Formats: sequence, C-alpha cells, structure tokens
Amino acid sequence: MKHDFTSVDRNTQAVLELAKSCSKEQLVFQPESGWNILQIFEHVWLTDKRIIDIMSQPSEAVAGSKEIFGDEKLKDFMVTQRSRRIEAPDALKPTGAAKDLSEFEDLFLKTRNALKEAVESGKIRMDDKLRKHRIFGDMTQRDWIYFLIHHTERHLEQIRDRLKEYGSRG
Repeated sequence: MKHDFTSVDRNTQAVLELAKSCSKEQLVFQPESGWNILQIFEHVWLTDKRIIDIMSQPSEAVAGSKEIFGDEKLKDFMVTQRSRRIEAPDALKPTGAAKDLSEFEDLFLKTRNALKEAVESGKIRMDDKLRKHRIFGDMTQRDWIYFLIHHTERHLEQIRDRLKEYGSRG
C-alpha cells in the first residue's frame, strides 16, 4: 500500500539536521532538571519504536473515518501547547541505548525506515481501525502518524531550548 511519507521524511530530516548541529559537549550537557539532548533524542527513538508496535497491533474497533484528532489538533496540543507536560512512561525513558550521536542516528533511521517498509508491505495497514493511546484514547493510523511527527517536533523544540541553556551557562 502506498502512503505519502513526505511529512515523516521532512520530520526525519529535521531531527538529523538538528542532531548533526550539536557538539559532543552539547549532546551530553546536563541541565539542572530533565534530560540532556542525547537522552531526548533517545526518547524520540524509543517512542517511534513503541508507535510502530501499536500501529502493528490488530484491532476490531473501527473509527468510521480516517482521523479522529487530525494533524492540526495534535500539533496544537503537542507543539503549540508545549507547556503542558506529560511524564513519559518508564518504557520510553532513555536508558543509554544511544551512547553517541552516530548510534542514535543509526537506531533512529532504522526505525523510521522500518515504519515506512511496514506500511508499504501491508504489515501496517493505514486503515480506520482504532488503537489506544494512554492519554488520547482511541486513535486512527493517520492520527498515530501525526502523533509521531508532532511528538518529535515537540522534542525538537525542547532540544532547541536545551541548546539555549547550554549557550547561556555561565
């Protein structure tokens, strides 16, 4: 099945460009609270992996439409309203699996490519079946793709904030 991955591809490029722009020192700079940049990148990758798992699960529940939330609503909630914080479940917290930038890039690209391959091969069907999100509840496959993109955008903004913190440390 063909799916337009233009938005996912742009999102992937944005991640790689920002990652490559960071020095080794910036990647591991530990802010007063929260994760360092490399840990944030690892969280994005872990979340992508989990999204693929969820999208791969069978489901009998049907939405009746291709989207419940849609691109704009998810973007508004996840990126525009970034001040709303939701703690990541333990399974999505960084553990050090990505020890450096090169390792992160490899893991991240393999996962993003696996998503595209799974959709194109039909292993993941872009249908109107519902899969549950722990906060949002039922979401369609398109909603999950939008979630993946906007979750990543949210964390790219967080990384940009960390870079400003790094630059202003005294």
